[in-house]
Amino acid sequence: RITLPPGSSPFGNNTAYVQDRTGGILLHNVKQSVAEGDSVRVSGTIILKNGRTALSIATLTNTDAPALLPTATWIPEDELDLVQFVGERVEISGIIVHMERFDERSTVIINRPGIPIHVHVPHLDQGQDYLKANVGDFVRVKGVLATRRASAFPPVQLLVKDFTAFTPSIPIESFVNWGILVMSLLLLTAFYVLLTKVRRRIHVRKTTPFKSMVDQAGSAIVVADENMKITYANRAATGLLRQSPANIRSKSLEKLLTLSAEGETFGKVASQLRRGGSKSVTAFLADDRIADHKMLDVNLATVKVGGKKAIVAVFNDVTNHAEDVEKYKLFHEELLDGMPVEVAILSLQGKYLYMNSAGLVDSVAKSWLIGKTDVELCKKCGLPADIGLRRRAHWRRAVTSGKPVKFEEVISVNGMERHMLRTFQPIRDSDGDEVAAVVTFGMDITELKQSRELLDRARGEVNEVTQLKESFLENINHEFRTPITGIIGFAEILEDEVSDEQREFVNMIERSGRRLMNTLNAVLDLAGLNNNEFDLTPTVFNLVDEARLIIQGSTEMAEEKGLFLKLETVRPEIATLADQVCFARILQNLIDNSIKFTEAGGIIVEIDSDERGVNIRVLDTGVGIDREYVPMVFDDFNRASGTLTGSFDGVGIGLGITKRLVELMNGTITVESTKEEGSIFSVTLPRAFPATSKHGPGKPRILVVDDSSDVNTMIQYMLADFFKVDRAVNLRELELMTKRGRYDMMMVDMSLMKHDLAHKGLVEARERYGDVKIPIVGIAESNRRTDEPIELPEGFDFILEKPFKKSDLFTFVSIILFHRDAFSDKDESDRPRHYLKTG
Repeated sequence: RITLPPGSSPFGNNTAYVQDRTGGILLHNVKQSVAEGDSVRVSGTIILKNGRTALSIATLTNTDAPALLPTATWIPEDELDLVQFVGERVEISGIIVHMERFDERSTVIINRPGIPIHVHVPHLDQGQDYLKANVGDFVRVKGVLATRRASAFPPVQLLVKDFTAFTPSIPIESFVNWGILVMSLLLLTAFYVLLTKVRRRIHVRKTTPFKSMVDQAGSAIVVADENMKITYANRAATGLLRQSPANIRSKSLEKLLTLSAEGETFGKVASQLRRGGSKSVTAFLADDRIADHKMLDVNLATVKVGGKKAIVAVFNDVTNHAEDVEKYKLFHEELLDGMPVEVAILSLQGKYLYMNSAGLVDSVAKSWLIGKTDVELCKKCGLPADIGLRRRAHWRRAVTSGKPVKFEEVISVNGMERHMLRTFQPIRDSDGDEVAAVVTFGMDITELKQSRELLDRARGEVNEVTQLKESFLENINHEFRTPITGIIGFAEILEDEVSDEQREFVNMIERSGRRLMNTLNAVLDLAGLNNNEFDLTPTVFNLVDEARLIIQGSTEMAEEKGLFLKLETVRPEIATLADQVCFARILQNLIDNSIKFTEAGGIIVEIDSDERGVNIRVLDTGVGIDREYVPMVFDDFNRASGTLTGSFDGVGIGLGITKRLVELMNGTITVESTKEEGSIFSVTLPRAFPATSKHGPGKPRILVVDDSSDVNTMIQYMLADFFKVDRAVNLRELELMTKRGRYDMMMVDMSLMKHDLAHKGLVEARERYGDVKIPIVGIAESNRRTDEPIELPEGFDFILEKPFKKSDLFTFVSIILFHRDAFSDKDESDRPRHYLKTG
């Protein structure tokens, strides 16, 4: 509806304002002739006009023809909420209390009992006033309801385009006297009738809104008096109860329904409701002719209707729900009945609501148990009364504390003592505030306790055996090693004292003594490995040098059998991170084993490395092993019968010890063998450092930052064989070097980190690597005055103290780079911070 004529808008010419029920908007570019109050249909584009949202008109159609006008909505005089009718064509009535005439429009205020209305009447023909009404006239007006300014009162105005909309009525004063006379006659005539029916009319008038509300409700509702006789039922209730409206009145609820609870009657329910409050019951239809009895949930409450107390009953058909609940209940009861533990539910009064089959004994039926207490149950089962009292005390603790309570009890079942572990678990209501019930679990732990006793007894026996074994091994170590040492020593002395014919016998004594010593050492080593008493000290060392020393010590034994023993390697330095003593034992065992089972040819030890680690292979031309026995070659004591390799002396535990030592150092060992052709034992151990740089092929790259060229040169020389080392003398060169290339580790002299800018530069250097975290090592002077470690400053991950040796530095760097991947996966907050003193 047009509320502001074109040409008179404060926003400029060719504008108007249109308003409907949903709101209004400013019209721009109005070219058609429209007037205030016109009904139009507009389409266009939303724009901004002088800071306000406007509609740039594309089409405008005037629909104000009488045939197109909507029917006026009548607004009662007592209606206060007029805003809901804004944008509609409405009709109102009232008395004119104010009028103002202008050249272009007239303003009229119509007073109403609810709220006055401001009427806006435009003058289509200037100088003429077709308004045929005066102040005091009672008029009926049709027009379009529109809003006014937010601060204006009244807040709405009626736009009237047609002056004939003002229809003066007959002056009230002209018929007042006649009205009084007629009303007096009517009152006198109807006085007797009204007097006799006044109570009924008052009651009907008071109950009509209530009945209207009940009729409109979707639920089935019945109104009854205090004696449960029905006085009214809505349509939903008559359909649910299968009764006609006339037939249901004056019937008692007790004749229509049967309560499901045993001993419950509507009389008792009515007595409870007279004291106030509400009541919920479950009932069935009482008509026996109906096969499918409905289950109803009935909620009753006391209310006042027409000044009298009444009972309102709301019905809900829960037949399907009850069937689902029953199925759900049966499912869970079957589930609980199948459990091997006792499960029961106790009420807040300590009475049983349910117990599964595992908790019932022959003398107790489930139907008898419901509603009984633990004391009554114990009496029924012939158990001592103190058991029931103790259970009741624990149940009360669970209810009051709201926490589970566990305890053990001993009961006698068929003359046998049984140990039971019981738990009282409180269950809270749906709100989680109060305890609603208690679930009790009972588990027979008799066998478990017996098993524990047997286990404790077995542990005691094992401890005794372990002590005997340790004592036995100590005695062996002392009683055997001393005489064996004497045998070997005196055999060496006798070798120079006896004749040539006797020297061979002396050599046999010496060889037998050494074999006994080797067997003793192997047995002691095996015992230590089984008891996890073998301590390892991982260090970085050169495998080639260590292997050369071991081979030199075994060459004489090989030459005695006419065998060759030599070392082959791809390069002179191959480093590993392992226990040096443990590696020597592994290689020595493999070489001794090959010499023992080789009669012709010889043994070759090969050492090389790849990306997986360092590889040591011992190849021999010995007797070999049958294919079916290869999987058992590393088993302990599997050489006793000579089934693996033939009839050779020994107890067969050397290879088993070797395998365990390899696995202790995170390595692997395998064997390849062919009967009568020889064997190859292959050992793989971890590398001392990565084979290639984290950032590409080649040696791992390390950047050393120290203002002392001597320190830079020394570190570069010490690490040059295995690492690519770049040098920088200050933080400026560090910045340039990190921009040019990427490093796997940075070593920075801590004396350069004296200012905050230095720390900032170090952080920026690390950030250039993105998500790849690299370790940063601080090089510091050793604190000789105290033994306290140097504090690890922010930004550093490790500390290296000067002075240091080549072996220490090599081990230090290798260990850090060995764990580089695990280190790089950690977040900055989880970065490990270690103090490593290598000097």
